[in-house]
Amino acid sequence: MARKDDVISRHVKGLDFLMKKNKINAIKGYGRLTGPAKDGVHTIEVKTADGKTDTVKAKKVVLATGSDARMLPGYTADTTILTNYEILKIDDAPKSLVVVGSGAVGVEFASVFESFGAEVTILRSIAPHGARGG
Repeated sequence: MARKDDVISRHVKGLDFLMKKNKINAIKGYGRLTGPAKDGVHTIEVKTADGKTDTVKAKKVVLATGSDARMLPGYTADTTILTNYEILKIDDAPKSLVVVGSGAVGVEFASVFESFGAEVTILRSIAPHGARGG
């Protein structure tokens, strides 16, 4: 666990350095493009953690949307039901693991834990025609 945290910390510091070096401004908050670019300039409305709303204009924009785990209805994450956040905080690999979802993230976690010696089962959701499955 300590090694994982150290590796993440070094990568974050390295990315921070590269962003400063290349004059890239990172704004933490919730952003949305207000419409199409005008004369090649995008307008982004940003709501920051303190609740303020700011407007930013730029020719080049990266919207890093992050991810949220999608839970099965009626379940919440705990010590036995883990999302992609909780599973990265466990100290030891489990002896067995069921991964619900056969998308890229689920299969990647299954592969990693199988390589640690866990017995892994992947359950694929079969959604009705036209619905999103995983």
